[in-house]
Amino acid sequence: MDIENSQRNFKNIVDPSPAAIFIFSNNDELQYLNTLGKELLKNQFKSSSTSLDGIFNKEQYTVIKHLEKSNSDAPYIEIEANNNTRFSIKLVNIIYNDAPAKLISLTDITLQYQFNTQRRKQTLSWRKK
Repeated sequence: MDIENSQRNFKNIVDPSPAAIFIFSNNDELQYLNTLGKELLKNQFKSSSTSLDGIFNKEQYTVIKHLEKSNSDAPYIEIEANNNTRFSIKLVNIIYNDAPAKLISLTDITLQYQFNTQRRKQTLSWRKK
């Protein structure tokens, strides 16, 4: 009964998250996606793969492996997906279904990035005047 409650609580927290959540086993096989993760997999990454290196391109995969090896609170890191969509990425080592796993969260920061780019351009143009 406690396991069922724990799983239900996990889904109640993770499913409505504003971040896309991917959980991969230690052998890089997809174990879980929240609702936003499913949407992202279909629309941004356009992948039906269930492996880490099949979902993410080589550059993204390299970033993820770096985060995994650093095994600490990494600094703010961004990756770019299709259509110039930008995401902040965070990797946390967890236990999922009684086995070591990695939780990857992706948060869409495209609008924030575009706003910051425009603000920098305005600042540069004001300095030229």
